[in-house]
Amino acid sequence: MEAMDALPLEALPAVLAELAALQGRAAARLCQSATSGRRDGEHPTRLLTAAEVAARTNLSRDYVYRHASRFPFARRFGRAVRFDEAGLERWLAARRPG
Repeated sequence: MEAMDALPLEALPAVLAELAALQGRAAARLCQSATSGRRDGEHPTRLLTAAEVAARTNLSRDYVYRHASRFPFARRFGRAVRFDEAGLERWLAARRPG
C-alpha cells in the first residue's frame, strides 16, 4: 500500500493497466479450470477461437459465435468467447454415427 502511495501520479495509469491485465489472466485461469469440463487427471486443454472451431466442424465462424451459448465446450471471458478443445472433441465424437 505504501509503495502505491509513493508512486508519481503519471505512473498510476500504467500500474492500473498492469493490474487489470493480471486480474484478467487470473480470472481466465480460474474460469478455465472450473468450467473446462476436464476429468480428474486430465491435462488442461487448449482454448480455440471461433475460426478454429468453424474449420473443425464445417460451420461458419459467424454461426459458431451466434450459437456459442448452446455449445457445452464454449467458455466466456467477459465479452470474449473461446472453446475448449477437449470438450469440442468429445462433443464431435458423441455426434459421429456408430
